[in-house]
Amino acid sequence: MAFNKMKAAGLYDRIGFVHKYSGLHEGPGFFTWHREYLKRFELVFRRFLPPGSPLGLPYWDSALESELPDPRESLFFSSLFVGAANSTGHIIDGPFSDWKIMEGTRRIVRFVPNMINGEVLNNARIDFVLEQKKIENVLAAVQPLDVSIAV
Repeated sequence: MAFNKMKAAGLYDRIGFVHKYSGLHEGPGFFTWHREYLKRFELVFRRFLPPGSPLGLPYWDSALESELPDPRESLFFSSLFVGAANSTGHIIDGPFSDWKIMEGTRRIVRFVPNMINGEVLNNARIDFVLEQKKIENVLAAVQPLDVSIAV
């Protein structure tokens, strides 16, 4: 599997480090930065595929899982794809279950709905972003500038 080859070569963690410590999850470049990030990730990923392979990164529409009574029960979150998680969110099976993560622990932790700090992106949130008329409503997770506040 290409992901496991990337991991063994150390490139998955290097790219993951850029993602984790970029500071982009709460900033104005969230969408555009992630688009470029995924493009670069896929370019590296394809280097680990067999020569001539037409494959690329798999597409995942998380809005499909958001319609399930319990998104954690999705086939996507099974041993066939990204692995199932136990009650604490630790991945317990599948192709990534034995990955040592950047922090040095032996298990990936996934937060999905019904767990603290987790949710699957749903159509309502996607529609909200697409319907915005002011760019500051989509590109920042900060309070509006109030000039009356002394700094």
